[in-house]
Amino acid sequence: MKASLQILSERAHRPLIHFLGKRRIPQVAHIAAPHPAGPLEYKEHFDDFLKKFRAEGPKPVELSKSSNVKVYQEFWELPSKYLVGRDLAQWEIEAIEVRP
Repeated sequence: MKASLQILSERAHRPLIHFLGKRRIPQVAHIAAPHPAGPLEYKEHFDDFLKKFRAEGPKPVELSKSSNVKVYQEFWELPSKYLVGRDLAQWEIEAIEVRP
């Protein structure tokens, strides 16, 4: 028994997954193209889809000139007072953790 433990401890674990070389970040920009296994109708109309997709975007919000309201397109543009989470009371934590 001692011999088998010694043999097993000497042999290093060899992972089953193998990576192929170093990871490289491509230097050229990605070119949008339809998936090769996609339906033929998607491939035929992909350019129309790209034109429509690029034409749509974040719509500017129209406000009257008299209003002092700031409009934020993304949540990270908000002032920090809106990004701070609140502390939960112990009873709130227990109410969440209770399972029926």
